This record gives sequence, structure tokens and C-alpha cells, in this order.
Amino acid sequence: MRFDLKVFAGKVSYVLLFNIFTFLAGLITIFYIPKFISITDYAEWKEFGLYYAFAGLLNFGIVDGAYVRFGGKTYSEIRDHVLEYQAYLFLSSTIFSLLFGILLVVLFGRSSFFILLIANAFFFNIMGYYINIFNAIGRHVFANIIRLYSRMGFLILFLFIYWMYESLNLRQVYFSFTIINLTGTLFLMVWLYITAKGTFQLPRLTSKAMFALQKDGIPVLFANVVQIILFNIDLIFVKIIASPEEFAIYGFAVTVIKALLVLTNSFKLVLYPYLSVDNNLLDKHYLKLKTLVYISGVLLTGILLVVLKIIIFHFLPEYIPSLNILKYLLFSVPSLFSVIVFQYNTYLVGGNQARYLKNNIISIAIGTLLNMPGILLGRTEWIAMATVVSFALFSIQNEYSMKMDNIRKRIRQDIVYMMLLLLVLAIVNQIKIVP
Repeated sequence: MRFDLKVFAGKVSYVLLFNIFTFLAGLITIFYIPKFISITDYAEWKEFGLYYAFAGLLNFGIVDGAYVRFGGKTYSEIRDHVLEYQAYLFLSSTIFSLLFGILLVVLFGRSSFFILLIANAFFFNIMGYYINIFNAIGRHVFANIIRLYSRMGFLILFLFIYWMYESLNLRQVYFSFTIINLTGTLFLMVWLYITAKGTFQLPRLTSKAMFALQKDGIPVLFANVVQIILFNIDLIFVKIIASPEEFAIYGFAVTVIKALLVLTNSFKLVLYPYLSVDNNLLDKHYLKLKTLVYISGVLLTGILLVVLKIIIFHFLPEYIPSLNILKYLLFSVPSLFSVIVFQYNTYLVGGNQARYLKNNIISIAIGTLLNMPGILLGRTEWIAMATVVSFALFSIQNEYSMKMDNIRKRIRQDIVYMMLLLLVLAIVNQIKIVP
């Protein structure tokens, strides 16, 4: 798979088109849910989302192992293994979901909350398995159709419920989320049956094959989990120190940033199959690729902030305080783009997951220290600022660890685009929005 920047940009644009629809569906969902449920219920919904982010733990490395093994291959090469690995996944996810669900209910009560959480975590792993397969072999359209179904289906279903009952409550939001995940999982299992030409026979499971798959996947899984902790460390601390209302406000701001990061998948997922074939690719084209990603990120961030200000002032006035958090968190976008698109992929294809995991752990420690003043004083703005600094330090640490050429030039490039983002945000902040 020979790399050509024009071809790469074309594929990114194609995938970006799907991700824009996914992003817009997610963005509408972000605004509609807090509009129709109370701020206390929204705080619980954000708590659900925080725990749901760790759903990948329940596959115990199988999804990540398949992603590593299938990278750069064609579907014909992996077809015989798809069903085999899904059987391992189904077995391990079922066992760990049941055990973990029982443990959570016994320890914390809230049976309805945790049963829904574990059920959706199980569906998440099945759908995530197929998304990873399609992305690993370069069939990004199929992966994006699954994501688009999840986002659009969730949005359409809870809007339909609102239209039917002229109201919306948290239970109906949970119901919509669960039904869409369930139907998505069932659809993918039917698809597997069809592609197997009606010969749906579970393979003979062997512990040796399962452990071999987990050996590839567990380091990636732990690195991903640690990265999830790193990317949510501010939200975790705010959950501990703040009231439900403050947590809802902060959670709303974080959700907007994560919605923006959906668009980074357009670059990350197209790049991975190329790197799987030629892991020296970034040495040759790093600065050009990073320029493409950063300019896109800065423009999208500026546009997003304008849209956010208009919608929040006119549609969600109770969430206006979230703009004070967003004005800090948006500065983390360049660092997050660099980590997600380039650094994660580079460590993955180079077999340096242990080093990446170490960098994540160090950054969590640094982030915790930087967040201590905000935690002790109960200032969520300080936590947001500390988060931006910790992401920037994490990105720089990864750059040095990659041991590529032109390290100083690449860091100067980061500084230039950070200044460009500052200029764009300063201009946007001057735009007056009349409530």
C-alpha cells in the first residue's frame, strides 16, 4: 500500500464526510438531552457516560488483539478468523460482564443503573469488534455506517419518544440508548451469518488460541484504558469534588470536546492501514500530515465555538457557565489531535505499546499533581487549565519518545499551531451573541 498525500487526503475527505454526519448527530444529541431533562438527571447521564467509557475492559484484550493482527490485511485474508475471534469475544465478554455486574450491584446498589451499564458495555464490545476489523483492513465506510447508525439511531429514537409523549425523561434516554446498541449488535451478528453463507458454526475454542490473541491485545487494552483515564482525569476529579450541577456543567463542556475529536478518526483510521504496511511512513511525511491535521483542527474548532455560543445562548441558557470551561479546554485540541492521529498509531504499529503505556501513566501522575490546586480549592476552571497543560506535556513526551528526526521543528510546529488556535479563539470570542 504505497502512500500518496493526495490519495490520503482524498480518503480522509471521504471518511470525514461520514464523520461529519456522525458528529452532527452527536452534537444535536448533546444539545437536546440537557434541554429536556433536569440538570440533576443530566449529571447522572454524564456519570453513566464516564463509566461506559471503560466498557472495553470487559473484552479482556480480544478486540484490541484482533485490531493489531488484522492491520493492513484484506478481508479475504482474515475471513476465517473473524468468527473465531468473535466466539472468544462473546465468551469472555459474557463471563466478565455477568461477574462485574453482580459485583457492582452488591457493592453499590443502584441495580437498574448498573444493569443497563453492563448490558450496554456488552453491546459496545461486540460492535467495537466489527468497527475495529473494518478500520484495520481499510474498509472505513462500513465502520462509519455502524457509528452513524449508533448516533443517528439514538437521536431519532429519543426524538420520536419525545414526539409521542411530548416529554423526555432520563429513563427514556437510557431506553433509547440500549435499544440502539442492542439492534446494532443483532444486525452485525446477522451480517456475519450472511457473509458466512448460512454456515454459522461456532469454531472449536482453544485456550491456547484465546490466550495468544489476548497476549497481543492486553497491552493495547491497558494502554487504551490508561489513556481513557488520562483523557477523563479532569471529569473524574470534578465528579469527586463538585456538586451534581457543577459536574453536569463541566461534563457538558467535555462532551463537546469529545464530539469534536470524533472528526480526528477521519485521519487516524485512514492512516493506520498505511502504517501497518510501512511503519517508517511518518518519518517521511510527518510534517506535511501534521500540517493538514492541525489546519483542519483549528478551522473546525473556530467554527464549532461560534455554533456553540449561538446554540447555548439561545437554546440552553442554563449551560452558559460551560463556556467558561470550554474556553480553556479548546486549547487541548492540538495536543489531542497529535496524540490520537499520529502518536497512538505510531506506537501501535511499532510494537511499542509498553512505552506508550508508560507515557500515559507518567502523564496521569503529572495531571494529578497539576490538578491538585483545583481539587483542593474546588475550582473547576483550574482543573480545566491543568488538563490543557497535562495534555500538552503528554504530547511532547510522546514526541521525544518516538525518536524521530526534526524533533525541534515538530515542537516548534506545535507552538505555531497553538498560537494560531489562540488567534482564532480570540477572534471568535469577540463575536457578540445576543441572547
